[in-house]
Amino acid sequence: MPCLPPFKRLPRWSLTLALGLPLAASLVACGGGSDDPLSKYTRQTLQWVDCPDTTPWAVTAKLQCASFLVPLDYGAPDKGELTIQAKRVPAMSAQRQGAIFFNPGGPGGDGISSGLGLLYRILSVRGASADVQTLQTQLLQRYDLLGFSPRGSNETPALKCESNTPQLATDETSAGRNAPGNQEAAHANMRAETQACQANPIAPYLSTDATARDMDLLRGLMGDAQISYLGYSYGTFLGATYAKLFPERVGRMVLDGAIDPSVSGLDVSTTQAIGFESALRAYMAD
Repeated sequence: MPCLPPFKRLPRWSLTLALGLPLAASLVACGGGSDDPLSKYTRQTLQWVDCPDTTPWAVTAKLQCASFLVPLDYGAPDKGELTIQAKRVPAMSAQRQGAIFFNPGGPGGDGISSGLGLLYRILSVRGASADVQTLQTQLLQRYDLLGFSPRGSNETPALKCESNTPQLATDETSAGRNAPGNQEAAHANMRAETQACQANPIAPYLSTDATARDMDLLRGLMGDAQISYLGYSYGTFLGATYAKLFPERVGRMVLDGAIDPSVSGLDVSTTQAIGFESALRAYMAD
């Protein structure tokens, strides 16, 4: 039986958060029979090597890098493939219990850049109490901290929206934003960029569903029965999508700053702008 369930479009559903059972101590690798069309991918071997990053935190954390192949289309693996980059801070003891996957949001936020370093530094700085310090130490001892570049970001290859259409001049100042023709010019520029994105040959294969399946492939290649996950903003949608597709493979999951996948992108942007304005006013008042 394939490690990944049959490909299907993810329906809209109400966002729910749940804490799963603790990670299993015994880890199970994901494999597939010779008749499995995904066996080329599920039988890869991850080659973790020391990263060339020489920043102090990366050296102290013994940061490791790896890459792995994923199919463009999980429903038709013969269409081609992408290369996904991953980095980890390996667990510091032999009592490793799994990996904490990390996604900073976006969509398209790169989980292997500054975010992974920030997460490590947060956990390695002494806590406000002895109990917090104990938990921090346990996490670093027992779990890999794992970041990855979602398909379409970094060099997977990256989605580039290059157009030969000249950009129209626009005025983004408060005084000129609503000047005659300014909004129309801005919309024309956005349409040209959107069309360029859609023309990129990898665009049809970039989705939350596919990225969640990439995460599960990586979980199997690491030999883990379950994942733990930390996601912010759009990363909450990605985490919830993974939990919808693979509920039995979720260990512990934290979704921070959750978005509602049942509303439109326009509504998300509008409510987010209102939230930013509210936070700014609160900050200035303080």
